[in-house]
Formats: sequence, C-alpha cells, structure tokens
Amino acid sequence: MRRVLILFLMVLLLLCSVPAQAAKLNIVAQGAVLMDKESGRLLFAHNPHTPLPPASTTKIMTILLGLELGQPEEIVTISRLAQYQEGSRVYLEEGEEYTLQELLYATQLASANDAAVAVAEHLAGSVEDFARLMNQRARELGAKNTNFVNPNGLPHPEHRTSAYDLALITRQALQYPEYRELITTSSYPMSWPGRDEDRQLRNANKLFHIYPGADGVKTGYTTEAGHTFVGSATREGRQLISVVLGSDNSSVWSDTTSLLDYGFENFSNEQLLAPGEEVALAEVKYGSPVPLISSEGFTYPLAAGELAKITTEVELLADIVAPIAEGEPLGTLKVFLKDEELARIPLMALERVKRRIYTRWWFWPLALYVPWRTWVGFRRLKRHRRRRRWKV
Repeated sequence: MRRVLILFLMVLLLLCSVPAQAAKLNIVAQGAVLMDKESGRLLFAHNPHTPLPPASTTKIMTILLGLELGQPEEIVTISRLAQYQEGSRVYLEEGEEYTLQELLYATQLASANDAAVAVAEHLAGSVEDFARLMNQRARELGAKNTNFVNPNGLPHPEHRTSAYDLALITRQALQYPEYRELITTSSYPMSWPGRDEDRQLRNANKLFHIYPGADGVKTGYTTEAGHTFVGSATREGRQLISVVLGSDNSSVWSDTTSLLDYGFENFSNEQLLAPGEEVALAEVKYGSPVPLISSEGFTYPLAAGELAKITTEVELLADIVAPIAEGEPLGTLKVFLKDEELARIPLMALERVKRRIYTRWWFWPLALYVPWRTWVGFRRLKRHRRRRRWKV
C-alpha cells in the first residue's frame, strides 16, 4: 500500500510539472505559436515550423518592406495588373496615383490585394522581384520555412510560411512606430480620384472588440488556407504575439484568446540583471582589481519555478592589462535557463585603473640610479666642505 501511495505521488508531481500544451488549450489550428515580443521567447508551440498557406497575413511582410524601403509620400501609379487582382480590394484603377502611405493603409485595413500589388511593383518593379525581396528579408529574420510568391497571399502551391516564421516577421514589424500606428488605426480616409468624397478604410480586426489589451495585427482567409490570424496584446508592459494558421471562422478567435490568456497567466517578466549592476571582480595585470558592471539590463519571461533554474557564467578577456579606461569592455556575462543560453551581456570596467609605476621597465634602473646619484652628491659635498676648512 505504501509503495502504491509513493508511486501515485510521483506521478502527480510529474503531471503538475508539465506545462499546458495544445490538448489543454484545445487549439484547433493546424499551426500555432505564442511569442514574447521583447525577448522573442516562444511560450507555446503547436506545429510551429510546418509550412502552411498564410492567406492575407502575408501582407505583414509587404507592409514591413514598404516601411523599410519606401517613403510615405512617394507617389505610386497603379498598373493594369494591380487593378485586376481578385479577392478583397479597394478598386484601384490603372493610371491612378496614390501615396505609398495610402496604399499601405489599404493593404492593412482593407486587406486590399490590389493595393499590395501596387506597393510591390512600386518598390521592386514587379511582383516576382518583390517576392525575392520578401524571401530575402525572411531569411535575414531567421524565417527558414517561408517561401513567398506574391505580396497579398492569394493561393499558390508554393506560397507558404510557418506560424513561427510569421511571429518572427511580425516581431520585426512591431519595432516600427509607424507600423504600430497603422495596425491600431480604426479608420483611415483614402483619396478617391474622380470622386468628391474619400474612401473610408475601416479596421476589421475583431480582436480589438473581444480581448482587453489587443493591439494588432492581421486577419487572413482563403478557401485553401482557412482562417489565419496574427494577433498581439499588451498588458502591464508585456506584449505577446500569437499566430494561428489553418483554423476555422469561430476557432480562429478562441485559439487566439486561449494562446494570449495562457501567456499572460503562466509567464511573468523577471529582471535577471539591472543596467550597471556589479557582476564580477577582474584581476588586472600591472594594476589593481577592477569591478565589472553590466552594460545593459536583461529581463526575460519565466514560468513558475524557472527562476531557480537560471544560471550565469562570466567570461573574461584572455589578458586584462592596465591601464584600463572607465567603461572599457572586459568580458561577457552568459545567462542560461537550464542548458539553453538566453543572452550574452557585455561587461565593462566600473572605474579607471592606472598602471602601477613600479611595473614600468624603467622604474628599477631609475630607482637604483637616484640613490647612487644622491650618495655621490653627498660625498662631493663633504669633500668640498673639508677643502674650505683647510683654506681657512
């Protein structure tokens, strides 16, 4: 009986230590991730690297490149190809002119396929060349399971990305204040050539109405892709990014809110290192030891019990020799969660360290020479005094 009780307690302890996964969250989507925006830590993953059709969430990359490669007031002339795009559009016509900013807002708020193509052609000359730019930028961001064929996400057998890759792309886009403003705008007046009134573009992101703290990002749908959505929300200074690919009309929202709730309820930001915090004492050749301080702070989202698993390792330069300037980099602090390296933080000298004078090559010859000169001078002075007495 005692053995059975011990076995039961061991199983219970094991179950309590396992974090909630897809089954507990009841995720319907084919692929889903939850990422902490500041650190990039993956808080939840369900088929994170499986290539799937992203539908209009593709436009996150299109807008990102629009912000990075273009200027808001650039004039864009609409082509015939842009005019005849299928699906959601704002009915641009060949020969019309708009600012790049107007087209980016149309791409985001109205999910306009015609506007996305107009942006692509303006920035790269053609849809094909723009797709190459998209894929190049994706690789730079670490998105390894992505292949974009067009700027709007219309179906194509080779147009694929993964939930994790989309989170990486979104995280980069959220670095730009212009993007954050664009995705949170509720309505935007877009010019309408030949009409007296402007088009009114309205934000169709349902997450703003159903989730406290929601601040993005982009919806998507095609028959092939199903419902896709990249969301974000901020609470108490923490911003989380959720990605759902291959869901259905109702589950795309329940998947998203479940992911965000899981992140906010099970993780909290822990300041593991403060800016300027004293970390170590380094021995200095030819000088006195110098305190080392962190050049920056480090905060990381941790689940319950993970703080005790954080370890650090100080790695100093091979040869630290005086003189040393205040703020001079002298090493690195590595931060680990179990065996995973989280960060490398530069360590710098807290204060200036002068070289000790007796370590200079010329010190000892000079130290011997000065007493000898003093002794010789003293002997000469004594002889001089004796001569003067004799003369008297």
